[in-house]
Amino acid sequence: MLLDRKIALALTVLTGFFYYLTFLYPPETMSFPRFLLYSFALFSVLLFLFPGKRRQYEFRELFAREKVITLVTATIYISILQVVGFFAASFLFILLYVWGFERRGFLRPFLVAAASAGGAYIIFQTLLSVSFPRGFLM
Repeated sequence: MLLDRKIALALTVLTGFFYYLTFLYPPETMSFPRFLLYSFALFSVLLFLFPGKRRQYEFRELFAREKVITLVTATIYISILQVVGFFAASFLFILLYVWGFERRGFLRPFLVAAASAGGAYIIFQTLLSVSFPRGFLM
């Protein structure tokens, strides 16, 4: 079996597990996570039906710098989301993510993170009255 098909099966199982976890959410907040999971399941099925032509991937290709940065920052983001709050966690995620790819200075990633988190706060919290997880920072 091709590696892509094995990955597709693993992703489908993971999607099913996360779908099960959505039943723990309040009913009014289930729709968006489920929409994302339906999309994820669709892409997993498409990967299974139309795998790539290669049987193996090189280690450097699977664990490229960009993929590692994305995985590490996303894991940190998810881990601290409930503790520090949505906007502080989002600020830190964007800051680390942009800085991980830029590596030239700290000012530009800081400004991008501040503008993104501030814009999200103004749009969602203030204008649309959407409540987000609050932590000790906000």
